[in-house]
Amino acid sequence: MPMLAFALVGIKGISQYASSGMYVVDLSGKPIDLKASYNINGSANYPEHYTLANLSLNGGKVIANAMVKIHLADHSVLYTTNGTDDMVAISSIEKIDFPDINNPGKRILFKQYESINDPKIPKKYYQVLHEGKIELLKLYTLTYSDSKDYGNATVTRTYQSITSYYVYSGSANKLAKITKTEDLLQAIPAADVKRMTTYLANQKVNVRKEADLARFYAFYDNNTQPR
Repeated sequence: MPMLAFALVGIKGISQYASSGMYVVDLSGKPIDLKASYNINGSANYPEHYTLANLSLNGGKVIANAMVKIHLADHSVLYTTNGTDDMVAISSIEKIDFPDINNPGKRILFKQYESINDPKIPKKYYQVLHEGKIELLKLYTLTYSDSKDYGNATVTRTYQSITSYYVYSGSANKLAKITKTEDLLQAIPAADVKRMTTYLANQKVNVRKEADLARFYAFYDNNTQPR
């Protein structure tokens, strides 16, 4: 296990006390009342449990078989050496390559991108659904809700991740969200927009279907001549 491969800051379980001393903050950064008991539904991480992954650091260094998961509240990378203690990697990790447990032999790649429109927004990890001239990306955003039955001190905290889709063009240095069909054309060069607009009309692409989005950009890559 490459313990010295990149810098770490240790955190164990519930990570920090607030100044009042009455609350602690969980790994999602949300306050936990010390006077209440908690049941947790769902997970604040992707994947839910630590998984062996290959990490590509800023500068080109690669670390193989590190036990990591992505913390969806702040898109930090959690790391463990013993399976129980959580640590936060503070080195810049550009890519995380997980095995796809549902499809043996295949991989799930995450890349880190910064907001091009607002560089003050922290970088986030996006799952790469299609990698080519234009990249199709999926972003996981964490939400949570607390509930408690009347007269019961136990709080149930439920985590849920909401997915949204983005397109990235390296040549144009553009990262844009996909919310409607026309958004698929945002990163397409002007010379190809007409042809790809025809494809959208003929294939009736549904922006809510991940497979449709991936086929659109695969078609573009396979039917576009290098310039």
